[in-house]
Amino acid sequence: MNRSFLAAPISLLMFFHSAAEATPYYVDNCGSDTLCNGQSSACAGSGTCAKKTIQAGINATTTDGDVVVVADGTYAGTGNKNLTFNNNRRISVLCANEESGCTIDCDDSGRAFYFNGEQKVVTINGFTILDGYVTTSSAGGAVGGGIAILNSAPKIVDNIIQSC
Repeated sequence: MNRSFLAAPISLLMFFHSAAEATPYYVDNCGSDTLCNGQSSACAGSGTCAKKTIQAGINATTTDGDVVVVADGTYAGTGNKNLTFNNNRRISVLCANEESGCTIDCDDSGRAFYFNGEQKVVTINGFTILDGYVTTSSAGGAVGGGIAILNSAPKIVDNIIQSC
């Protein structure tokens, strides 16, 4: 399978941040959270290759302006739902190719994103969020089957939320 999704992230980086301040971190289902640092879209090997889960990509960011670029595919399970932003950095989480799509499948047990008190703007762009489900007793009483936002102001751009 050809995984050449490098061109799309470059244009997205230029759109959201100046190239001087943006560092891309890559996520792909074929990557590794333990062996890869997320600083390349490559899937094989260790070191400079893609993270496997979206949360690991978010956690890898180090400074304002960093961008998490998620390869096309369906992301489910631990590390791909109930995603949090406890790093208090202005980052963007983007689907590499909005046309083909990145899907976060919450599998009726959680939500895709949970924002709680982030002081800086986080941008989420180009995802399809499916089957999110939470009860009022989860996350301190916060409801939001697809995305929950408490005391935060994220930019939610061109996402599709279904069956949540």
